[in-house]
Amino acid sequence: RSRDWPLGEFGFDGLEPGLRRVYRRGRRAMARAYDDPTPEHFHDWRKRVKYLWHHLELLEPAWPGMLSALADETHDLSDLLGDEHDLTVLGEHVRQRPDLVADQDVARALTTTLEERRRQLRAAARPAYEKHFAFERFGREFSSLIEQAMALRQPNERAGNEI
Repeated sequence: RSRDWPLGEFGFDGLEPGLRRVYRRGRRAMARAYDDPTPEHFHDWRKRVKYLWHHLELLEPAWPGMLSALADETHDLSDLLGDEHDLTVLGEHVRQRPDLVADQDVARALTTTLEERRRQLRAAARPAYEKHFAFERFGREFSSLIEQAMALRQPNERAGNEI
């Protein structure tokens, strides 16, 4: 596991550019998804959320209580966006294959229900993201918090240069 990876001589400086980049791209993908709510934009945002989730998992040992909770909530958001994507794919499949549902009234009702649930999931996703990722300056504040947490670890935890 990543807990056993040594940071070596680079410390947090080796991780920060990637963390900031993932964070910044996630915020931009969210904005794009809501500015132009296409299935592709929401799917791209989901991928960015997953990248951030994996970064947080990697950094969890630096601030276990806080980052573990943040990683869990990021994972939950990824799942929510995944559900939205699954419903998008199902709706497209039903529309493209009218032979799958014999009664077209039922098919229309199904696609309407899928659309409504997708709207609900999209409406829930934005505040879930902004609740924890509201740092405006492209992750500088976020990465600064992580760096400070790492610097405050007990000296014996830092001795092995592990996160």
